[in-house]
Amino acid sequence: MQAKDEFLIGTKVEKGKETGEVTYFDKKHIKFIDVWEPKKNYHVPLFHTMFGNFSEMLTLEACRAVFNDYLMLDTGKLVNLNFVDYVEENKFALILHFLDGSTTDMAKYKKDIVYHLIKKPH
Repeated sequence: MQAKDEFLIGTKVEKGKETGEVTYFDKKHIKFIDVWEPKKNYHVPLFHTMFGNFSEMLTLEACRAVFNDYLMLDTGKLVNLNFVDYVEENKFALILHFLDGSTTDMAKYKKDIVYHLIKKPH
């Protein structure tokens, strides 16, 4: 069975350590997958490819390197503004409303980034 062109995102691992390089790699180039222990008692898949070894992204910083057009709107949260329908403001928080009806909150001190999306009360 031939693998389709499907890409994964991972961080490069050399000599048992992450290099900091985050990249896409083609699923069809995976030779085998085993387990890697980046920290004690923390086991994650390690993808051995024709072009090096890669682990899944383990930190938000690694995600920021790949999703550089997403915005850090709160500690620990990257947001794609293309899917935000509007923003609701109350005295406690800013709530992002996505096109599919789901929501998440964001840091109030970053209000200026989404000011154009704030829905004014009627």
